[in-house]
Order: sequence, then C-alpha cells, then structure tokens
Amino acid sequence: MVIRLDHLTGDAIKKAIPDLAALRIKIFRDYPYLYDGNLKSEDALLKFYAESTGAYIMVLLDDARVIGAATVIPMEDNPEELGSALSTNGYQLTDFIYFGELLLLPPYRGQGFGHAFFNNGEEYGRKIGRRYSALCTVVRPENHPLKPKNYRSLDTFWHQRGYVPIDGAIASASWREVGAASEALNSLQFWMRRL
Repeated sequence: MVIRLDHLTGDAIKKAIPDLAALRIKIFRDYPYLYDGNLKSEDALLKFYAESTGAYIMVLLDDARVIGAATVIPMEDNPEELGSALSTNGYQLTDFIYFGELLLLPPYRGQGFGHAFFNNGEEYGRKIGRRYSALCTVVRPENHPLKPKNYRSLDTFWHQRGYVPIDGAIASASWREVGAASEALNSLQFWMRRL
C-alpha cells in the first residue's frame, strides 16, 4: 500500500472531476447527506471548480485508486446562493476560502488523512491571502428516522480544528435524497475559523 496526496490546481482539476463525482455519489449517499446523486447532476455541481482560477483540490490515492479528496475554493467562486449566507451576515466573501468537500472512504478514516486535508487547504488559504476558512454541515434533527444508531457526528473534529458555527449563517441547497421522488431543500450550517 502506497498512499500519496496529489495537489491539483488549474487544468489538472478538470481531469479529477470524474473521480471527485464518483466519491461524492458514494460517500454523500450516507447519513447525514442522504444524497441520491448521479454523474449528470455531479457535472453541473462540480463545474465551478474547473472554472475557478483559485480552486485547489487534494486527491488521496492508494496506489492508483482514489480513496479520498478535499476541495478548497475562494468563497466568491461558489454559487451565489451559498455565499449569500455569509454576506448577509456582514462577512466579505473575499476573506474566505471554502472547504466544499471532505471525502474519505471508510477504511481510511481515523488515520490522520482528514487533518492532512485541512492542514494543506488552510495553508493554501493563507497563501492566497485569505483571513478565514469555512465549511458547511447538513442540519438534521436528532431524531431523524434514517440516522444510524452508531452515527458519529464530525462536529468534534470541526471543533478540534478550531471551527465554530456562525450564528445565523444558514445556506440552503436542494438535492434528491435516498428514496425520494424529487429534490428537497436542505439547510446547511456554516462553520468558520481564522487562518
């Protein structure tokens, strides 16, 4: 087993989008996302990474197999509906980098790769002059019927990394959930930390 972390910017991002899409479909199908995605919808969702001059993607490989990925993008390069949750709360989007995805296949979790993603992404944010790093988590009720009994929230991990929820910064996004006939609106809580 040879695990390596590749760092992608510019045109190299376009080549990584199919692997990123496949990981998103697989990992986000689980709770709390419950995302019933497909490659067609993924192309539309991920194209802004290829179009952004400031996007930065990390791809984790076990030999040649993609086992994880993380995305970082200047906040202003995200879809407007996402950034408005920050701007309406008095924040300047150009002060932020945004972690859009943190994807890691289950057998590789708990081995420090998540910290490596954040260390590299936050360093990239500092390098391009950002003051803050942000991410979003899906808001679900504690008694959600599809919540697994052994579910462990990542909130502790976010807090360990220095992230705190931003009061009132709730974005909305629609996707089709597992078992649903159509898309539904979901709430996303913004978290941030100073870089």
